[in-house]
Amino acid sequence: ANVHACGIESDGDVARETMRAGVIAGVFLAVIYGALAFLGARASAFLSGAADGTAVLSGLCLRLFGPVGALILALVFFVACFNVCTGLLSSCATFFHREFPKFSFLCWLRIFTLVSFAVSILGLGMILKISVPVLTLLYPVAIIMIVLNLLPFSWAQKPIVHRIAAALGFAVSIVSMIF
Repeated sequence: ANVHACGIESDGDVARETMRAGVIAGVFLAVIYGALAFLGARASAFLSGAADGTAVLSGLCLRLFGPVGALILALVFFVACFNVCTGLLSSCATFFHREFPKFSFLCWLRIFTLVSFAVSILGLGMILKISVPVLTLLYPVAIIMIVLNLLPFSWAQKPIVHRIAAALGFAVSIVSMIF
């Protein structure tokens, strides 16, 4: 939809622009995460007490740049998180407005914003406590569905195969959560 909004209409051009954007984003993410991994590995010598990545980054910024580094890190996180949150909130509000038009886009946007704010108050530790079991339950099923849809065999596209695979994936997820 966003590519079409830029005036690109043909399916081939949409696919090309989408792939181009994906490659550019992938390269930037690889550089950023590579740099973070490098810094994290190098920082382990003098930040051995750091409990997580946030403590490592904060400690590195303080050590390398002083209080200004902490401010820069805070601004970077704010801009990055604000950008992602804005996109997610808009996408969710657009989807729900399209599926449930009784409520306006702005109403859905306000609902998602308030719910997100309420969840954010819980803190990262509590959010992870809640989300990790849910994701542990859903990821295997999602991966199975993706693999099935990528298979070139006609049997893999039958609804009964998807139902059985989802049930088995769910069962494996539940067993892995229990043990």
